[in-house]
Amino acid sequence: MTSVQIHLKACIIEGCNIVFRHNFEVELKAVMPLDGEASAKFYCADIVGSLTMNGLALYRMKDKDSYDIYAVAGFYRGGPKSASEAFLVSLKGTVYERVSQDALGEIRDAFSFVTSQGPMAVARFVGSEDVRVDSYLRLRTFLEGLKG
Repeated sequence: MTSVQIHLKACIIEGCNIVFRHNFEVELKAVMPLDGEASAKFYCADIVGSLTMNGLALYRMKDKDSYDIYAVAGFYRGGPKSASEAFLVSLKGTVYERVSQDALGEIRDAFSFVTSQGPMAVARFVGSEDVRVDSYLRLRTFLEGLKG
């Protein structure tokens, strides 16, 4: 763990700098309490950046990493087929980076069976056994969609 600022530590994982190549700008505007206004611009990881970072982080065995993979690969733009299409579109015109291949391998291993670490972690994170099978099926559909 590296100290980023006082009371904030970060886990630096090799390859996660892919997010600097796979992101998009978001502008957020909001009405604050007492009718104040606020706005901010920030960069958000796209589907490739998000899934690559979370796939590389799976070794930490944090249930949230598996849940994040399930949420993005399973529901992005409506479902896993749309998510795999968006993943491939995001890579179009770029080199299919080795780090993304490695991350997808980790994801494939973690969600290879309904009883594998990924679906089990998603079930623990959500607090429902029902989501275990759903996460397995959605990730299987997403990964199959990447094969073309």
